[in-house]
Amino acid sequence: MDEAMTASLEGGQSAKSREEAELCLRVASALKTSAVRKALETEGFVVLKQFINLESIQRLRELVQGDLESIWPEGLVDSTPVKLDGPPKMRLVDLKAMNFGYGKFAYLQEPLPSPMNALRSALYTELLPVANTQISMFQAEIFPKRLALEEYPPTIEDFWEICRNAQPPQRLPTSICLRYCPTGFMEPHRDLQGTIMFPFQVMCPLSNPGEDYEGGKFFVQPGKKDVGRQHCQELFKGDVVIFRSGLYHGLEKLAKGTRFAIAMQFALSHLMENPSLPRRTWEEKQELAKRCEAEAEQQNCHGGQKHRSCGGQD
Repeated sequence: MDEAMTASLEGGQSAKSREEAELCLRVASALKTSAVRKALETEGFVVLKQFINLESIQRLRELVQGDLESIWPEGLVDSTPVKLDGPPKMRLVDLKAMNFGYGKFAYLQEPLPSPMNALRSALYTELLPVANTQISMFQAEIFPKRLALEEYPPTIEDFWEICRNAQPPQRLPTSICLRYCPTGFMEPHRDLQGTIMFPFQVMCPLSNPGEDYEGGKFFVQPGKKDVGRQHCQELFKGDVVIFRSGLYHGLEKLAKGTRFAIAMQFALSHLMENPSLPRRTWEEKQELAKRCEAEAEQQNCHGGQKHRSCGGQD
């Protein structure tokens, strides 16, 4: 490698380091303000406006834009290994197949691309005091799920060590990149995986409403069907959204265009499904539901034993 190329690479790394350092300072400053702290403590939701510079947003968008099946292959991993002890493989997740909505997302390999990794670490550190004061409230929100820790450690690396030693172990990446096309949406849901969880999570839009898409507002609400208390928010690229993990969140339907985003969780995940059984597609689930309804109606009319075709893994 010649001196010019070496200098160029070193200059790029230096610029990236400066960008990350500046972002971490902005995080520390923003989360120490009384308005942000109060919003997190009372509403459980806050937007840090235009927080990530547009150059970084463009770079991140180039990584996730296009066909998610083919981009960034070294950065997409499977949440369900072929074998329980096998290594994760590349995986694209279809929301329709999971009955979660209409869109696609892919898991991101650790460490996250710059500046997201530094941003997440800084956010963890600054959210820590609020997280520790809200443990009891968080446990009440997620009941009957159990939170298997009483205090959060000082760094995200220490937190991950607790995740890895949990029962069952939580060792898999949880941060994702998302793409929504026209009519795309996500149902209200919560990302509560395993017994080690963090009270907050983060979403960073990579697209602008009006410019890249129409519709598709992000929302949070206290309950799955509590639409009357739903809070919708129009978000712009560069914004950083922090919200309580105990809140349900989702996305309204896109009228047109394409919307990209990166969502970050602080905890690692564990294997939720039995990898030896194939996951049913959305169409198969609908067909199964119709068949079960027909068999139940027939049983009510004529008696007899329930047919076993309704069993198996969803």
